[in-house]
Amino acid sequence: MKNWKLLLLGACLLGIVIALAGCYSCESYHKMKGDGPVAPEGAHKVFWDKECKLVNEPVKEKPAKKKPVAATTKCGKNIVSNQYPCNACGILNINKAMPDKTSLDNKFDYKIEVVNVSDMPVIDIELTEHFGENFKYTSSSPEAEVEGGKAVWKMDELDAGAKTVITVTGTPIAAGCIINCSTIMYKVPVCSATEVVEPKLMLSMICPSELTLCDPLNIKYIVKNDGSGAVENVKINQKLPAGLKTAAGSQNVMISAGDLNPGQVKEFAMELKASKADSFATTATAVANGGLKDESGECAIVITEPVLALTKKGPKQVYLNSMVTYKVNVKNTGDAPANELVVEDQIPSTLKFVRADNGGKVDAGKIVWKFASLKPNGSKQLSAVYEAVSAGNITNRATATAHCAKAVSASAQSSIKGIPAVLLEVIDVQDPIAIGNNTTYVITATNQGSAVATNVKMVCVFEENQSYVSASGATRPTVNGRSIEFAPLARLEPKAKAIWNLIVKAVEPGDVRFKVTMNVDQLDRPVEETESTFLYEQ
Repeated sequence: MKNWKLLLLGACLLGIVIALAGCYSCESYHKMKGDGPVAPEGAHKVFWDKECKLVNEPVKEKPAKKKPVAATTKCGKNIVSNQYPCNACGILNINKAMPDKTSLDNKFDYKIEVVNVSDMPVIDIELTEHFGENFKYTSSSPEAEVEGGKAVWKMDELDAGAKTVITVTGTPIAAGCIINCSTIMYKVPVCSATEVVEPKLMLSMICPSELTLCDPLNIKYIVKNDGSGAVENVKINQKLPAGLKTAAGSQNVMISAGDLNPGQVKEFAMELKASKADSFATTATAVANGGLKDESGECAIVITEPVLALTKKGPKQVYLNSMVTYKVNVKNTGDAPANELVVEDQIPSTLKFVRADNGGKVDAGKIVWKFASLKPNGSKQLSAVYEAVSAGNITNRATATAHCAKAVSASAQSSIKGIPAVLLEVIDVQDPIAIGNNTTYVITATNQGSAVATNVKMVCVFEENQSYVSASGATRPTVNGRSIEFAPLARLEPKAKAIWNLIVKAVEPGDVRFKVTMNVDQLDRPVEETESTFLYEQ
């Protein structure tokens, strides 16, 4: 009876299915939906076209992967999960899933999952699987160290939230229960952290390789932190070599550079002064807290200097109204060019400028020569021509200056002398002279030269045919027989004249000679002049 009821129920269900299929016959579908694409609601149903050919098949979903089903058998649970070290203080969780049953000699797989459920990494993990007597280990992924009835997997580290899945493959070798047990050992490091930084102090120095003594000597110091930590309390020190000093006059450079953050660079400038031309080598040192220290490279500095040498030559004695030439030689004996060279020659009041070579120009009572530069070991020969316009002793002085060179001077001493040229003239006013009558001799001394004639002395001598009457003139006469000596005239200026008169009387006829002798300090020999006079008797 029971079977009959079941058959009746099956027949009814079959009739319902056939009726429903008729609702979706190819004709009924096209009457309802037309010829368009299949409606979404029919995606999982079977449809036909107008010729009742199959249009689409229902979409077949992939069957979901079967998860092991937990079961409790007479051997125990096939799926287990446990937290270590305890359920309330879990660090590692072990999940194992084995089939609930299998047949003899049937190879099967099961999985062991190790999960880090903590918020920190776990290290040195060692999982050991102990196999039951009736289980034969075949392989595992990843591979294990197998010894006896156990397999060991070692993991260096498992990050927080990470997991490792181990697949074990084996075969039952006897009927009964397979009981495989897992044990685990691990370490949970307690880590504290500190950042290790490395400050790195670096010092460099930039200096000019060559410059002249008067040029500013500027040094640049550059400190840098090329490390990963701060450099604190940086100080730059430098002991300067002899001949170099700071602008303040110190031989020690001390700069406080403060602190330097990683990658920070600071620059400092210092002006030094050299006291002499020379070659210098110097280094600087930077120090900071923590024993940090660095030394700059060596700075080699060459200080040069133009050095002028000046000489002047001229005649020691010059005669008045004559031309005189002075020669000036300027030389650069230094090791740097003498730029903006200027040579000046003072014009004494006793000289009058005539000309100068090499472009010399008269400016404010001096001759000026200008040159752009005079190279080391170079020289220039200059000359100037003057006219001696007044007598006296003079010092003709020249000077030379140039950029960065010490001024030099040179002089030449000359004595300007005039030439006393005294002309002696003697004339008789009346000639011939009758006996008994007087005649006058006029004696004239003319300084035709350019110097004063001193101590001009006249001595007159007349013959016996005449007798002295009187004498007068520039100086007082003294009569000594037929010789009349006039007192010396102290000075006879250039172009000046001095006149003396002597009157004598004709006493006997004859052809007589009146003789005058002149002596002057500036003449080595006396000057003589004779005047003839004819005396006759009436």
